[in-house]
Amino acid sequence: MKYYFFAILIIIGLSIQAQDQKGTVLFGGNFNYNNSTNKNSFSDKEDESNLIINPEIGFYLSKNVVLGFGGGLQKINNYRVLNGSNSRFEANLKFINFYLNFQSPIRERLKFNVSTNLKRGWGESKYSNQGNSGLKGDIKEIEFKFQPGLMYFVNNRFAITVAYSSLLYYSGTEEIDRNPTGTKDIFKNKYEEVGINLGLNTFKFGFVFVFPSKGKD
Repeated sequence: MKYYFFAILIIIGLSIQAQDQKGTVLFGGNFNYNNSTNKNSFSDKEDESNLIINPEIGFYLSKNVVLGFGGGLQKINNYRVLNGSNSRFEANLKFINFYLNFQSPIRERLKFNVSTNLKRGWGESKYSNQGNSGLKGDIKEIEFKFQPGLMYFVNNRFAITVAYSSLLYYSGTEEIDRNPTGTKDIFKNKYEEVGINLGLNTFKFGFVFVFPSKGKD
């Protein structure tokens, strides 16, 4: 269902009548990093960090509609101390994404936008604890989300972007070999999420360079 909806949005964008921005190219990306620490009076502790780097290129289909694609890297690190023992989870992912961005001017240089984004990711996970080098797993995931944001044009060739919160659908699988030195013993985790995310991990800061089509500036 999510794939059909995304395709419908693209068709809508392609059918909009071309205006003075058509042909303009945006090149840039966004950056997301968050870190959280939880402690309690029993000396239990959990540290988690999440880093995402996502360069993108987009093309104005009309005055306020941009179609684009990109790719990037994501690194997750979780360290936990529970009842005196520690454990660590790490994930290193690569991904590609396609997006459709709808923009609405607020002021001369400021635009509100809503972005629809389809992301496909894959990578490796690793689990370790005291005295154990750990188990490794293979991750595959897909995510579809709507995210509002703002775009401020510093000048005609450069803009700053921010985005926060999202309405999303996420599905991921992780296959872990519990016996890496012998006959394979595969354990599969499946994750699924649908809903609104208002966490700080949705905050994205980015920038774009604007390249007007020939004859426009």
